[in-house]
Amino acid sequence: MKTSHLPQFSLRVLAVLTLALGCSNLFAATINESGALPAGNPNALVEILFTTPTNVTGFNVFTDSFTSFANPSSGFDPVLWLFNPAMTTQIDKDDDICNAGGCNNLDPAANRNAQIPSPGDIQNGTFNFAANTQYLLVLSASDQHYCVAFTNCNGVTYGNTGWSDNGSFSGLTPNYDIVFSYQGTAPTIDSGPTTVTDFPVAAAVPEPSSIAMLLSGFALLPLKRLHRRRR
Repeated sequence: MKTSHLPQFSLRVLAVLTLALGCSNLFAATINESGALPAGNPNALVEILFTTPTNVTGFNVFTDSFTSFANPSSGFDPVLWLFNPAMTTQIDKDDDICNAGGCNNLDPAANRNAQIPSPGDIQNGTFNFAANTQYLLVLSASDQHYCVAFTNCNGVTYGNTGWSDNGSFSGLTPNYDIVFSYQGTAPTIDSGPTTVTDFPVAAAVPEPSSIAMLLSGFALLPLKRLHRRRR
């Protein structure tokens, strides 16, 4: 009796295709957003409004434009900031990927790049993106800090919430490259990248000793005037 192997062969093909499709989700795909800040303006910002995919397993955002301080064609030392869409709440921030360690096999130069989430971010790598959620990503040059009013921000207290206006290219180019890495469904870039040069600037609050000296100076004014009248 002749036996047909077609059904078995079909099942094998189906199994191979299913395995291939399943494995394809294990490999990361990327979306790159590249550009340059205005030359001579290291305080400028780049904003990207995006929505995360349904599957956020392995989803992260990072930069790869910095290569070395010794390389004059390298992009500047970047910082990534994550906010809610209205930019009223800071969610996460990363300056150097391995600030907290745990990346001993990483090129020390590449450590200057930023990534969210990462072991070195302000949440120590515990932050996870929520699925199908909109976020605002902001890129800045090193030392351009987002500071909340009346809190210690990089050693300075500011009287209002805004940016420190202390950015620096460190002699490097204003070029940047932001990478969205995902598995399966891609994130949606809702708007951007948008270069922003008009933003709230944080104003430093005088130190208590400076305030005391200022007040004492005002207090002495009436005495000086009285002394002048008596002369």
